[in-house]
Amino acid sequence: MNTKKSQVTGTDKTYKKLILVIIALAIVALMYNLGIMSFIGDEALRSLVSMEMHYRNNYIMPTTNGEFYFSKPPLYNWILLTFFYVYGSVDEWIARFPTVIFTLLFTFTIYHFYKNTFETKRWAILLALMFLTCGRIMFWDSFLALIDIFFSLLMFLMFMLAYRFGHKENKWMFFFSLYGLGFLGFMLKGFPAPMFLAITMMTYITMYKKWSWLLSKFHLFNVLIFGGFVALYYYLYNHSYEASETVAPLLEQATKRTILKYPVVDVLKHIVTYPFENLYHFLPWSIFALLLIRPDFIKKIKENDLINYSFWCFIANVSVYWVSPEVFPRYVLMLVPLIFAVFTYFLQFEIKLPTWRLKIANSLLYFIALILPVGVYVVFFVDETDVVNHLVLKTVFISILMAVTIWLIFKYRQYFYYFIVIDILLLRIFFDAVIMPSRAVYSHTTQVKNESIALARKYEPLHVYKDTRLFFNNLFYITNEKDQLIDKQSVLLPQHFYVIDSLDWQSNFADKTMKVDSVMDGEFRQKRYVIKLK
Repeated sequence: MNTKKSQVTGTDKTYKKLILVIIALAIVALMYNLGIMSFIGDEALRSLVSMEMHYRNNYIMPTTNGEFYFSKPPLYNWILLTFFYVYGSVDEWIARFPTVIFTLLFTFTIYHFYKNTFETKRWAILLALMFLTCGRIMFWDSFLALIDIFFSLLMFLMFMLAYRFGHKENKWMFFFSLYGLGFLGFMLKGFPAPMFLAITMMTYITMYKKWSWLLSKFHLFNVLIFGGFVALYYYLYNHSYEASETVAPLLEQATKRTILKYPVVDVLKHIVTYPFENLYHFLPWSIFALLLIRPDFIKKIKENDLINYSFWCFIANVSVYWVSPEVFPRYVLMLVPLIFAVFTYFLQFEIKLPTWRLKIANSLLYFIALILPVGVYVVFFVDETDVVNHLVLKTVFISILMAVTIWLIFKYRQYFYYFIVIDILLLRIFFDAVIMPSRAVYSHTTQVKNESIALARKYEPLHVYKDTRLFFNNLFYITNEKDQLIDKQSVLLPQHFYVIDSLDWQSNFADKTMKVDSVMDGEFRQKRYVIKLK
């Protein structure tokens, strides 16, 4: 690649236009058809817990189906409730809208903290866009009503503020940022937040030899404040239920996928495969991991203090997941900007005199750009897309736009990576326009939604019988349609309807009750019967 045309530079006017186009495409990509697909289980769970808080007028103690829910503290439910109150209704779009806001905030936050790290601020902009358009963010987590984007944003803020205030020798704000954000993280997901807090604090203190800080009054005070706020929450919780009962479920949530619960063989297998799994999930920008294959890697990162900190903060925190066999990519989203920053740091050097590493990475990106205009036509061979209006028009239009970006790449090579960003955003818009509508019709979750809503409209009063397990999708849509709490009942009353497990009904109730309907369970994909007394 020509050296002069390889810089992430160019005329200010052209660059600004390009960024404006990217911003416009990003907003369309993140918002278009946001609410069209039915909830997956975890999305339904978050909204269900929020609604039950409202119905019970108890905003401290989470429940599902009227039973205590111990796995997550309620902060994200409060956020969802705020949006439900503001919009005056509950649906998929409203529940997912906070995720879009937090995704954009996360993207801007990455730029903010790295804007003075590279040769120009444009590299920080590219870094932020790399995060936004990596596969896992763009094609999964950015359109789901889950905790993880917001939690990851808070943990990333923790990493960055610890570094910033630590370097300013501001011990008060150093510990306050750790424990303050750690508390908010705890109120979102429980024990993973204190884990990030402890690892990040010890990483910084070890790197910069601040051991005396651990015994300082600033540290002790923030520990007491953190503990005090946690104690206050559980004091309020204890008015409704024994707070000590919540500790074991929170610990179970935090450890059930870790080394503590799996055989050594599974752990060793995961240690080998985990890096490659993440390379896949965070494509295409994870390709730049090739740039780290160099003998002077450690020496080079030491030349930039924030990059050096970012790398070791990443290594220290990811190590917990590296030895935990059952983890999802969304658990490490807060770490992605750290390692992407290291990629960007080396990219700014290698682009001036391309090495074999960069040539391979760029070739793979060129291949992606070349294959996309043709690859989108695969939807014509997918039966489920028969429900998509104007399928041919949408596909041809996106294909032409992607083809235009290829021409622009060769005309304006200095903006190569930005055109890859545009390609990914176009692909997401195509995903929104074609894949989401087809999933909205054919997915299992849609069947669950439709059957649950029909059930809610048809039967009144409706209960869940005793120990029958009905998945969160079903419960959310039934509860939302009826606009009331769906409780569990252990006594069958005349003229009441009950959702019951099919095997339980056949074994214990077939002789004295009649089956009037059925509904598909959202998790086990088995039928649950609707019954009433004969």
